[in-house]
Amino acid sequence: MNSFFFRSEFKEPVKEVFDWHMRTGAIERLIPPWESVRIIHKTGPPSEEGEVHLRMRKGGVPFNMRVAHTAFSRNQFFQDEQIEGPFKYWKHIHKFEMAPDGGSVMEDHIEWAPPFGSLGNFVSRDLITSDLRRSFSFRHQRLKNELERISSIGATRPLSIAVTGSSGLIGRSLCHVLTTNGHRVIRIVRHPDPIQSGLVFWDPIRGEIDSEKLEGLDAVVNLAGEPLVGIRWTQKKKEAIWQSRVKGTEMLALCLANLKDPPKVFVSASAIGFYGDRGMDELTESHARGQGFLANLCQAWERAAHPAKEAGIRVVHPRIGIVLTPSGGALRQMLPAFKAFAGASFGDGERFMSWIDHDDLLSILLYCIVDDAIEGPVNAVSPNPVSNATFTNLLGKIVSRPVLFSIPDFVTKRLLGDLGTEMFLSNTRVVPKVLEDHRFNFRHTSLSDSLTFQLGQY
Repeated sequence: MNSFFFRSEFKEPVKEVFDWHMRTGAIERLIPPWESVRIIHKTGPPSEEGEVHLRMRKGGVPFNMRVAHTAFSRNQFFQDEQIEGPFKYWKHIHKFEMAPDGGSVMEDHIEWAPPFGSLGNFVSRDLITSDLRRSFSFRHQRLKNELERISSIGATRPLSIAVTGSSGLIGRSLCHVLTTNGHRVIRIVRHPDPIQSGLVFWDPIRGEIDSEKLEGLDAVVNLAGEPLVGIRWTQKKKEAIWQSRVKGTEMLALCLANLKDPPKVFVSASAIGFYGDRGMDELTESHARGQGFLANLCQAWERAAHPAKEAGIRVVHPRIGIVLTPSGGALRQMLPAFKAFAGASFGDGERFMSWIDHDDLLSILLYCIVDDAIEGPVNAVSPNPVSNATFTNLLGKIVSRPVLFSIPDFVTKRLLGDLGTEMFLSNTRVVPKVLEDHRFNFRHTSLSDSLTFQLGQY
């Protein structure tokens, strides 16, 4: 039998740390973003001896793992045990105790045995121990960050918040952050499960929405939209991108404006594509729209929310930069090439990339909800944009792979057309002046810090 221990101190009292683990979304927030783990089904919290069914992949091999909550003592511990999965034996005890300074100490204790007896133990023990150490180092740090977010950006009371795009990269994580912060989340979806509560049906293309279920909310966050990347921007693809963002936002804004009890704030996403290719200019929220499909899209996207503003609802437009997380988006698409020694910069590598750490973006969205002084466009980017060469070389260093190639501009344009020109060859140096003016606290202002944390390379 093998044992693993990971212990950390927290400034928050035991009850606060323990209660966070009991909220919906806690398990999801603790899954490292580089891991291929999907929660298939959950039945009941630890206090009710529920189960969690996971679909995982390690070393390219997929497998299922079912874990049952088998013991529970409030503010002291809860225990999970494998009832189906790859291990011969697996028990995870989460312990909580008071620290001398009034804070808390949390300890994760795992007892495990691999399959195939002593041979399996000889082959896998060091590898599994190293993997656990990497995962729990991330988990404990993210928990500290989550608790700090609650303290620094917490609302005075639990809020009711509706979210579109809740199955997407940002929306899914935002919903988990909101619920672990103690808020109630209503997901606005196209295919509602008739059994599941907390869902509101809409069809933005047909203009249908269950508006009555949106009465009396505190906030609505609009993150819906056809993905920008994936294929060349054919005319059909451009139309889908435009309709999903502009028409969907306009319909939602009109719906909110006509409610008897509308929300106080409408946070409707936009993107830094608003600025177009602007060379070396440092761009703030006061700069005008640029040129190109993305710039025109973002302007129309933001204007589509005007009915809500005219109805007296506070409207915020986070202009989101390149979101960094290995669980999706640009970084996830880059990693396979980099790990295969095929990472490359674009052109001369001097074009600026305006990025934002995934967890910082979630904090920005929450900040836009709770801070009544924020209105209009907000650049949701790090204060430190970097050149493409800096980004690619740093990513290569962190994953221990040299960057040996550069993709000529004509190749990008030929293969990807307008998508390549506007998404990969655009030079956009954006800074978050509004957030800095409001003294927003970025956790990851350094690209190195963000990539190191998100990739678990401590």
